[in-house]
Amino acid sequence: MILAQREVDLQITMTSPVQDSQIPIIEQFIVTLELKNMGSVPFEATDSIALYMLFNGDTIPVMNDNYILLTGISLNSQEVHLINRPAIFTQGFEGANIDICFSVEVFNSVAPLTDVVEENNISCAGISVVDQVASVLEQGMEQWGIYPNPVHEKFLVKGPNVSKIEVFDNAGKIVLSQTSELAEVDCSSLLNGMYFINIITDQGLVTRKMLVSK
Repeated sequence: MILAQREVDLQITMTSPVQDSQIPIIEQFIVTLELKNMGSVPFEATDSIALYMLFNGDTIPVMNDNYILLTGISLNSQEVHLINRPAIFTQGFEGANIDICFSVEVFNSVAPLTDVVEENNISCAGISVVDQVASVLEQGMEQWGIYPNPVHEKFLVKGPNVSKIEVFDNAGKIVLSQTSELAEVDCSSLLNGMYFINIITDQGLVTRKMLVSK
């Protein structure tokens, strides 16, 4: 007996880092991917996703060992799931201009399915890896930050035109999100440790480290 394949349509969009971002060497940053069900057929929690990372357009053969397996994601039509992964560029990458792409493949060995629109299964951004000595752009970004740092229970976000902040733990999970006007942010629910903050402004995304110490 041949089982009919379900036809799904998943779209992946990399929202961070954005095109032309400058990533400091040996500094952890967060890759944020938005996975959206563009079709009418639900993507079930029993289905699986192979998430591939590509550099400079080098393709990775489907279903080899160079992917991250994602399971337990359920998406009805137009629903969105965020994927946050910490990343870091080690010594030797400084000065490199890199095209980073992420692509997805869907599969289910028990209840076969296929993605009917392959064009939206990949998302890319061209970034530059810079030395820790700040560039002119990075110097301009110094006007955004948080204080006090280390943080006890609350902190303030400094800098103009901040629309939103997102706090990530070391596993890349969003643990706090707040929109502006940001006068004071309550982080009393967070455990002690290092966190990463995305500060979203009208000039782009700024990432800062935050230490919670109670």
